[in-house]
Amino acid sequence: MKKIWKSGTARSLAVVVAQLALMATARADLIDFGNRTIDLAKVFTQVLIIGAVLGGVAAVIYGFNLMRKKAGDRGEDISVGRIVTAMGAGCGLIVLGFVIASVNETFGATSGDVGKSLF
Repeated sequence: MKKIWKSGTARSLAVVVAQLALMATARADLIDFGNRTIDLAKVFTQVLIIGAVLGGVAAVIYGFNLMRKKAGDRGEDISVGRIVTAMGAGCGLIVLGFVIASVNETFGATSGDVGKSLF
């Protein structure tokens, strides 16, 4: 057995076989990594849309809170521009979420597929 491993050809063959086995494993890991990255991008898109809608709802509620304060005792501290900005930004974020969902549904997907057809 010692004589076989001392020959350069057998040693080279063993190294090539070991490298091929490692490359096959690395290729499978790389493909799996790519698939997981794509899945992560899809989930990130869904979370971003949900976050935009929730942020829009929070901005509208903040605008209504500013309206209530302006009508109450702190009317001189709150400008109408702050109220309009909060309400406009909130409505814009809500509309953005619904537009993305409706465009996705127009092209044949369901509302649960938002972000899944990204790649």
